[in-house]
Amino acid sequence: MYKEAKKVKKWENESSSMKNMRKIIAGILGCLIGFCFWVGNTGTVAAGYDRANRMNVIFVLDESGSMSGTDSHQLRYEAVDLFLGIATDTGNYMGAVAFDDTIVQKEDIREITGKVSKNLLSDSIRGAQSYGDTDIGKAIELATQMLEQNGDNGLSSAIILLSDGNTDLPEDTMGEAMAASAARKENAIASARKNGIKIHTICLNANGQAKKEELQEISDATGGTCVEVKSAEDLKDVFSQFYGMIYSTDTIKLADTVIPEGGELEIIFDIPMIGVEEANIIINTLNANTSYNLSNPSGYGYTQAEMQNMEIKARTFTVIKIQEPEAGRWKLLVRGVAGDQVTIDMVYNSDLTLEMESNVSGSIPLGSDVELTVRLFDSGIAVTDETVYKNYSFYLMAKDIKTGSIEEKEMEPDGDCARYILQPGKYGDLEIQACCSIDSMLVKSEKVFLSVENTAPVAIKTPIIVNRMVTPFSEDIFTIDLRKYITDAEDTELSYRISYSEFDDDIAFIDYFQLNIRIKECEKGGLTVTAMDSEGESIEVDVQIKTQNLFSIIMSVLMIIILIAVIVPALLNLKKSSRMIRGRIQISGYTEEGFVGAPETFDGNKGKMLLSRYINFKENVGINLAQTYFVAGEKVSYIYLVSRVGYYTDFTPTDRSKKIRIDADMEINISSDIDFGKGIKVVYIPNEINY
Repeated sequence: MYKEAKKVKKWENESSSMKNMRKIIAGILGCLIGFCFWVGNTGTVAAGYDRANRMNVIFVLDESGSMSGTDSHQLRYEAVDLFLGIATDTGNYMGAVAFDDTIVQKEDIREITGKVSKNLLSDSIRGAQSYGDTDIGKAIELATQMLEQNGDNGLSSAIILLSDGNTDLPEDTMGEAMAASAARKENAIASARKNGIKIHTICLNANGQAKKEELQEISDATGGTCVEVKSAEDLKDVFSQFYGMIYSTDTIKLADTVIPEGGELEIIFDIPMIGVEEANIIINTLNANTSYNLSNPSGYGYTQAEMQNMEIKARTFTVIKIQEPEAGRWKLLVRGVAGDQVTIDMVYNSDLTLEMESNVSGSIPLGSDVELTVRLFDSGIAVTDETVYKNYSFYLMAKDIKTGSIEEKEMEPDGDCARYILQPGKYGDLEIQACCSIDSMLVKSEKVFLSVENTAPVAIKTPIIVNRMVTPFSEDIFTIDLRKYITDAEDTELSYRISYSEFDDDIAFIDYFQLNIRIKECEKGGLTVTAMDSEGESIEVDVQIKTQNLFSIIMSVLMIIILIAVIVPALLNLKKSSRMIRGRIQISGYTEEGFVGAPETFDGNKGKMLLSRYINFKENVGINLAQTYFVAGEKVSYIYLVSRVGYYTDFTPTDRSKKIRIDADMEINISSDIDFGKGIKVVYIPNEINY
């Protein structure tokens, strides 16, 4: 349950005066990005909750001679004081570097606890004044070293750098000091990157002569923010902005009006039911005699003595710090001179953390249900009140790391948590972070990284068999919709191409997702289709085509009848005088590595000689010996090599031939490979030549 009504803590010592001016540049507030909250494992008490919204911060302030003109009223110190005043009373580690062309003042980083600590740091910064030149590299290098050596390792770190110009060392006639400063700046940037330190910069360009480039470069290189300020009076606004950015909180505008007739202005504001560790009321007015009174939701009115302990007063503003404020409706009374302008803002210091759990991690297949659950922790105690999850906005930020696109998913309340079932609709890497918005407080969880794996296309059926009877009335082109045979889990559309084909390009071709075959012009053969998804994953599917021509079948039957009736007797006589190979045949096998063994030589005296009966190569030479044979020619001066599939020869290097003539004493290369990477070399030597 939530904190009951609490009395505010008293400040440790009397308030010290702070100088500040009215806000002028309100439009800059929207351009800054907050840091993320980091939380530990789930449990009754959140791990590291007492570190929530605490930081290592170092102020690096330019004290060169030009600052006496650009900030003659020393408003930079009051801007720092406002930052210190808003900061939580405990848990922050802060330090300072004041510089010109030397280090004028160094305040080691240490834990800042209460008003006394803040005042000591402020006084030290105010006492560091000089009139030298400007060496930015030396200052930020020292600041990064201070954070490395003495910063709290459990906290994130930031540097706020204020200068009215670039590095300027006019007495460095040889350029050595400028080179050294540039080297120190590079060292500082490298250290900041290594340790996750963001350097936020302010370019005070009151005289219009400052160059922003160097400060912009430093911020850009470290992930920080650079703001150009035209007037020193605006510095308070910028430091307030930086506070909101670093501590992930926004400034809430309560009033910007005048004190009405009667001299009393009543301001009503609400404190959320959870998450507010401190509420800082910032009141800007030019009348130092203006007074204030505060009442909490229980009706408790604070005495003047209590108000003084809560206040930080300055010439033009007052900060009222309410520690552990009671949730509900508060009332602030401002008493002063009618017509005086009054601006009132509020800044929360939050003690909320947000934890997210996922039922999966790492790599997941497409279509997986990713169940994400988030819980709030208030001062380390798990929030279990269902109304919190119903009344406030909980949502996920799902970022596609490849494209950078971000989708926002609203989470649903589910008792003592908020829940969302994420179903990634495509492959890729995702960065997921849970967020909760409570008034001006934005709480973020740790990021969860998921990888949705891409899978290759899958063949529904392989091989694809086309067996068609062709008639004079058949269609010219037979079409296959490849989408029915190949699918992909991630992509609805694939790209297709023919990667191998025994047909000419105009016989079998692909148009988008359709395989087109001129069915009347092909007899028997095969091809291979390659299907590829958008990420380059692919699959090969074989297509086997066999056609039968009905007219040819009829004619073949008639021819068979004729052969049986008329030609068979003649064939019987012809068999008696069948031709025989009369000579020697020499065969050598070869691959890309050279010849395979010694040449094989054998005699003919047969009408048909199957190669597998005479040779057996130890290595594959690409010739199917069991389906290839020699037959005699019409004359003894040549023979034929006959095969079922056909091969290339020296004399037909681009066309396959199923019947190859080999003349006497002619050396001929025969290969299944158009590049002749492997095959056989044949020489025929007849016993006698009868031309």
